[in-house]
Amino acid sequence: MTLTTTAVDNAVPRVATSAPVSRVARTRLIFWGLVALGCSAYVARGVLRLRDLSIWAEDGREFLAGAHNLGIESFAVPYAGYLHTLPRLVAFVLSPAPLVAAPALYAAAAIGIYLALIGQVLAPRMAWLIPSAVMRSATFALLCLLPHMDEVYGNICNLVTVAGVGLFLMVMSGDPQSQIGRIAEVPGAFVLSLGGAIGPFFAPFFFYRWWRNSRSVQSLCVAVSASVASMIQAAVFLNSTRSTSQSGLLRVFAKATIERVGGGWLYGRANVFLDTHHGWAQLNSAIWLLAAFIVTSLLLGKTAMVVWTLFAFVMAGVAVGYGSDLFLGTAVLQRQLVIPTVIILVLLMASLAVLDDHRRWARAVAVGCLAVGIGTVGAGFLVPGYEVIPDMDGLDECVKSGAAECKTPIAPTGWEITLQQ
Repeated sequence: MTLTTTAVDNAVPRVATSAPVSRVARTRLIFWGLVALGCSAYVARGVLRLRDLSIWAEDGREFLAGAHNLGIESFAVPYAGYLHTLPRLVAFVLSPAPLVAAPALYAAAAIGIYLALIGQVLAPRMAWLIPSAVMRSATFALLCLLPHMDEVYGNICNLVTVAGVGLFLMVMSGDPQSQIGRIAEVPGAFVLSLGGAIGPFFAPFFFYRWWRNSRSVQSLCVAVSASVASMIQAAVFLNSTRSTSQSGLLRVFAKATIERVGGGWLYGRANVFLDTHHGWAQLNSAIWLLAAFIVTSLLLGKTAMVVWTLFAFVMAGVAVGYGSDLFLGTAVLQRQLVIPTVIILVLLMASLAVLDDHRRWARAVAVGCLAVGIGTVGAGFLVPGYEVIPDMDGLDECVKSGAAECKTPIAPTGWEITLQQ
């Protein structure tokens, strides 16, 4: 069964006038209740990190320092082989604020941007995939509880990963209905595609969106915008000195998909794959992935095939970029699990919305695939705090004194901010 753009939209603002008022009110209450619950839960996950605010790694050394030392020129500076337009934009916009406020502002910006980008799933233009507004709000809440957020949460350097989540949901969306939305979406696709190395992997799929959305002018403009940004990003990478993994890519791809993505949903932070005595964990993870693939393919048809192809593109990029480093432990390279996990979870939630009496068993399996991650979600709910609290007051005083160079240590240990005047 293939979903089409003619699917009925049960969006909250467009309830049929014949529906009982009590049902309309109940639907609204559930919708906004789940949204509020998701947002509250996501903020609550960072209580340890937000209690003792810090500056994380590239947030200070590259982006805060770049905005201070270079200003707008920092946007043209590659780091790790590619451009980081989204985190640099955040750092540039916040650069006029006092330095002492940077830890709080960076954390708030990172949290707000993640919630805003996953908020795309709430919009009526996602109704072709998830017709029920309540189901879309449940999907939003689920993405607020995503495992693997220790590395990504509350910092702007890992917005390069969050940008990929935004690109995926943009690919899966219909065209915006408002004029403001249509105008904002084009530069939004450009900024997100330049936001990290993942952008080029999404570019071809924006043309799938264009085809799916009846070859609309809006979707074509978005596809062109994303493609131009992706070509810029690819050119920067090809002219960089960054190396990629060259051996055993198929093995790395398969092992990372099973152990890091499937295993991440089933076992979270538990390092059950670091020795050879846990073949059962590999088997369970492989079964979970296979079950998710089968039920989403049966219920969503060609749509699932396209999205699983996108999943393969993303995982191929991860395998090429990081190779065997992906298997050093569950705390390593967590950010690379966020996008593929979001892809699978959105597919499973979309499968639950397919009303096919002959395939109720498939929806039951999809529910099971989601339910087996409840323990992981609970165990990984709180993200740990940072071990180094920077002396932003001292840094601010140093800058105000007119010193040629001012420094302060930041998290993790061994990193520092260096500001020049």
